Amino acid sequence: MKKNKLLIIIPILLLIFVTGCSTNKKEKKLECSLNVENENENYKISLERVAYYDKNKNVTRTVSNDIVESTDYNTLDTYEKQFNSVKNMYKGIKYYDVTVSQNGNKVEAVTKVDYTKVDTNALIKVTNNNNFFEKDGTLKLSTLKKSYEDSGLTCK
Repeated sequence: MKKNKLLIIIPILLLIFVTGCSTNKKEKKLECSLNVENENENYKISLERVAYYDKNKNVTRTVSNDIVESTDYNTLDTYEKQFNSVKNMYKGIKYYDVTVSQNGNKVEAVTKVDYTKVDTNALIKVTNNNNFFEKDGTLKLSTLKKSYEDSGLTCK
């Protein structure tokens, strides 16, 4: 049951958007994470989110790193397909980059979004949800943090 729930949570978290580059001195960052281990089904999931924001608490970019570890290659293949499915949804949107890789007993998805450059209207079309963005196209830190926390991540 937890595995199915996580299969739902991971794409949602990826849809929430995530990004990176070098840290700008004017930016601050919020770090969030979730670690789940299921010994019965032989997998471990690590979700990490870093949101960079400006003095007005507008998110400027995000980076997410999702790792699934398992010795069950069917589980890894399931997650790799799920990650690639989300990646394909955002294909062609500049400044929204997703990399998916499988190596040994791990599958990893790294998502980077530059909210100062990405076409937020294109993101809204993909998600059918404009509740994340303000009328001017900005993403408030409080909105993103609430979304992360509602998905089970712990933020600091």
